Amino acid sequence: MSRPRLRPSAGLLVAALLLAGCASTSREPPGDTASCTGSAWQETRLFLGRGMPGGREVSERAWNAFVAEAVAPRFRDGFTVHDARGHWLDEATGHTEAERSKVLVVLHPRERAADIALREIGEDYLARFRQQTVLRADRPVCVTFYENSRAP
Repeated sequence: MSRPRLRPSAGLLVAALLLAGCASTSREPPGDTASCTGSAWQETRLFLGRGMPGGREVSERAWNAFVAEAVAPRFRDGFTVHDARGHWLDEATGHTEAERSKVLVVLHPRERAADIALREIGEDYLARFRQQTVLRADRPVCVTFYENSRAP
C-alpha cells in the first residue's frame, strides 16, 4: 500500500496556514509548556476533506456514523469537530480547488495509545471515504480543567 503524499505546493500552503495560526503575543515560545500549572498534554488536529471521487461528498449522515463508530469509542473523554473549507492548488489544472472539510480536535495526554488511536482514525477515514490524504497537526498544550464545585 503506497502512502498518500501531499503535493509540494499543497504542503507549502498547509504549512503557511498552520504557521499563521501559531502567532503568539505571549512572552514564551509557542508550545512551551515548561511553566504549565496544569497538565502538559498534546493537541492533535485531523483535517478531513469531504470531497470524494466522482464529485460526490461525504454526507452529514456518513460523517456522523464515522464519528460514532471510529472516533467516539477511541476518545470517550471528548473531542471537538469544526466545519471548515480546505483549499489547495491542483497542479494538473493550475486552479485553486476547495472542498468542505471537517477538523477533528483532540486534547490528550502524550501517550502511545492516543497516537495509535489517532492514526487508526485517519486510516479508517482514508479507506472508508476513498480519500487521498488526511493531514495531522500536533502541538503541545497546557490543560487545566475548571470544575463547578456547586454542581449537583
